[in-house]
Amino acid sequence: MRSMKNEMSSIKQTNKELQTENKYLKETLLGLESQNEALEHSVNELEQYSRKPCLEFQGIPYTKDESTDELIIELAQKIGVNICNSDINISHGLAQPTNSNPNPGIIAKFHSRKVRDAVFSNRKKLGSLPSVFLWSFLYKYIYIFIRRSNFTYFMTKS
Repeated sequence: MRSMKNEMSSIKQTNKELQTENKYLKETLLGLESQNEALEHSVNELEQYSRKPCLEFQGIPYTKDESTDELIIELAQKIGVNICNSDINISHGLAQPTNSNPNPGIIAKFHSRKVRDAVFSNRKKLGSLPSVFLWSFLYKYIYIFIRRSNFTYFMTKS
């Protein structure tokens, strides 16, 4: 009987210690979750800043061997914005064209936000161009996006 009381007392003490440790771990977890959320927000802000000079183009068919810079330059000229290769920092397809996804989109980073803004502000002229004039596009619309991050995503349909 005495050993049962000692064992029960030991179990109660262990349980109390475990409850205290569990409370501490829960508080620590909440603090880490809050810190993680703040860090995610900071990363999001940095991603948005680095994507400011970028535009995403959807609906432009291309092959893997085709120069995406030239496609963007040609499209910009058709909407009244004269740009050249030196205005584009880098451009590339978002994925390789496949049978199931023939036009995965193109992302272009411009050297100047003025050039990017000129292309973006003239995007509405895409709707007024005859479809034959827009090469042989497979889709009715071309979309130009400002993609800042995974959290904020703006879209404009021409």
